Amino acid sequence: MRIADRISRLGTETAFAVGAEAGAFAAQGNKVYPFHLGDMNIPTPATVVEGAMKAIADGKTGYCPNAGIPELREALLTASDHFPVTVDLALTNGGG
Repeated sequence: MRIADRISRLGTETAFAVGAEAGAFAAQGNKVYPFHLGDMNIPTPATVVEGAMKAIADGKTGYCPNAGIPELREALLTASDHFPVTVDLALTNGGG
């Protein structure tokens, strides 16, 4: 099989390059929290586990509205005065 020459221009995934540097830094005895790959490698807090289990038991296993869960949007705006907008202008998403 012949691979196109342009494939050599793709480079590497940045997260993996950061991961390699973080690994080298950790190998020197430094504490590293690997946020760069989305897996922090620390235990999930019990409250998060319980909340996830309750949501699954309550049938909340599908996609949420495009703008995000209305109650979450409202709670985020109420919890902080850093967002001087109304809930209809606030959006949340699952990340990525």
